[in-house]
Order: sequence, then structure tokens, then C-alpha cells
Amino acid sequence: MRVLSIIASNIFSGPHNHDARLNDALARAGIETIVAIPDEPGDALTRLRAEGIRVITYSSGRPVKPLFKSAAHVRYLANLVGNVQAVRKAIREYKIDLIQLADPFHPHGGFAAKLEKRPVVVHVIGMGGSLMSRAMGSLITCRMADVILTNGVKTRDAYPGLKRLEARMLSYFSPIDIARFRPDAARRKAARAELGLAPSDMAIGYIARLHPEKDHQTCVRAVALVRNQFPNARLIMMGGLHPGCSEYLSSIWKTAEALGLRAGVDVIHKDAGTRVADLAQSFDVGWSTGIQEGATSAVGEAMALGIPVIGVGNSAVREMIEEGVNGFLVKVRDARELGLATSRLLEDEMLRERMGRASRERAARLFSTDVCASIHLQAYNAALAGFCGNGRESVDGRSPVRESDTARMRS
Repeated sequence: MRVLSIIASNIFSGPHNHDARLNDALARAGIETIVAIPDEPGDALTRLRAEGIRVITYSSGRPVKPLFKSAAHVRYLANLVGNVQAVRKAIREYKIDLIQLADPFHPHGGFAAKLEKRPVVVHVIGMGGSLMSRAMGSLITCRMADVILTNGVKTRDAYPGLKRLEARMLSYFSPIDIARFRPDAARRKAARAELGLAPSDMAIGYIARLHPEKDHQTCVRAVALVRNQFPNARLIMMGGLHPGCSEYLSSIWKTAEALGLRAGVDVIHKDAGTRVADLAQSFDVGWSTGIQEGATSAVGEAMALGIPVIGVGNSAVREMIEEGVNGFLVKVRDARELGLATSRLLEDEMLRERMGRASRERAARLFSTDVCASIHLQAYNAALAGFCGNGRESVDGRSPVRESDTARMRS
């Protein structure tokens, strides 16, 4: 069976990582994932192909330079027919059985699937955007999806009206390579040396691309507060700079300077690329301050490395962090609360170790690629059964998913 996964960006991020991590597990079940991305500047094409994934590209027609939102929407609509035709051609050429949309905001894949009479699985991965855009996403999802995969229950709740589609909805956590992301004393020592950390330094790490929605500003303000009690605390921002966000990085450095923090010493930026599993070993505490996150893989990766994590409680991250067991939950944009929770961990080594062990155990149980692949198999089976009738053979030879078998989300 072949799944065409349509991702609307060539900048490697969560959806690309998702397909890369699941590729081998799904292949063992007889599923080939082919990824379609726009022919635009970025690193996703190279990184996906390095993982052995077949990638096809199409011209999205998006402008190289950013436009005003209204102009960008007009431009997208003007190119919609061409994008639909490009996907239809790929469906025929590669004999695609099922279409998977990385998000509900780029519906050309869904239109193409319906015209070619193929079932559609739609991912809802984040809570970002305006209420209007989320309402539009809900409308598109309602119309197109045979099955909906949401990255956490809280993610679903951010989209108006989506909860009523619970009967054809499954929830999952982003897949983590548990064998690769595991605590390793030798790699930790090497990572800390590479980052210039002294043995006594306390490293607070945040794995996230540099983008305003990740709210690194609160992190900088919080580490300044933490350093009043722990002068050896260091903040490590581990992620690439999102295209078009150079001013955001500049604003971070300005905030740090105003608070008396030294760039490259007290606040360190490192684009780890494919080396996150190695360099994040340096962390003593993990942070996640994204304003409207799904159940982000960055938190899962930190947990798999045996690191206690402090995250914002208004997002789906609250489904990953068990309060007081493997970390703490704080309010959004609250540097003081984030600093207090962090100080509690830094002053108690036994608490850090206990929470770190709980993080690793929870990650191995809930976030492994095999667990995530199993949920996707359920989704694909359900989509095929619902689209073609219960008489259709499932993707792995098992009976199509019955309602009682699914991991349907409940309030």
C-alpha cells in the first residue's frame, strides 16, 4: 500500500520528522510513505531523502518574498487548481491508495483525493493561528477527512466544532526513536564540552525552532530570574532559525543584553540539525514555552533522554507532562512561575533524577515509533473501511478497526 503524505513546506519541522520517524515501522507493515512537498528553498528534501524516503516536489506558486496576508491568500487561491492537478498526477503515477494531509490548512491534497476517489486522513498538529483560521481548518477537516489524527486531545479542542467528529478521530503523540533518544553518560559529557559548559553549570534546554510562537522571550526573562539564585544556570536554545525570523533572534539577544545576560555564554543558541539526540544530552532541565503547541516531539525527545520538563499548561503538552511526576506545568508567558519551578528542580538533585527516570519511562511507554505506527495503522484501516465499505481488505491484512478497538479521544 502507498500513502502520499502532503506537507506544505520544505522547512524541516514536526510533520517531516513525523514521517521520517514512522517510515521504518510502517514499512514493516507493508506501507510505503511517499512525501510531497513544494519546490521551495529549505532542508526537508535533503533530510527526508537521507532517511531513505521517496520525496516528490511540486510548484506551489507561492511568492519568494512574503506578501500581506490578503495578497498571500489570493495568490494561493490563484494557484489552487494547479496544485490540485499536480497531486492528482502523483496519485495516478505512483498508484497512491490513501492521502495524508499534514494539516487542514492546505486543502489541495484533499480536493485531489476526492476527485481521484481516495480516502483522506487529516492531521491536526497544533493549536496556532487565529480563531478564524482554526474555524476554517475545522470546516475543511469536516468536509474532507475520512479519519482525523490529532496530536493530543487539547489540540482538538482548539478547533471549533471538531469535537463533534470524535467518532472518526484518533489521538497520538509524536513518534520518538526511543533507542536513539536515550540517556548516555559519554554523549552527555561530549555534548557539554562542545557547548562550552563547565561541570558545575546547570543547563536549561529548549528544543524548538526560533519562531515567535515558541516564546523564547519568556525563557530569557526566566533564566535571568533563575540566575539570581543559581549564577551557574545557562539557557540553551536548540533549534534552527525559522525563515523570515531573523529579527526575532535579534530581539532575543536585545532582551538578554538588557537583563545582563551574555550571548553565547549565559544564553547559547545552537542549531543542532540532525544531532539533537546527542547535544540535548547536555540538559539538566527541559523547557517548552510554545504558546499554542500540540503534543510536540521536542518534549517527547527531552523526556526520552531522561530529562524533567517544565511546559506551558494551556497546550497539549499537559498530556505529556504529569504534574509533579516527570515535570511541572506553568502558565503561558509567566517568567516568574517558570523560574520558580526551575529553581525547585535545580536545588534538588534527587528530585531531578527521580523526575528524569519518570520522563524516560513515560516516553518509552507512550511515545515510541511502534506505538505511534500502530495508531496510524488503525487510522488507515478505518479510512479505507469508511471510504470503500467494510468489505475492503485492510492495509495489513487485519480486520478494519471497529469503534471499540480505536483509541478515540474522550473529554
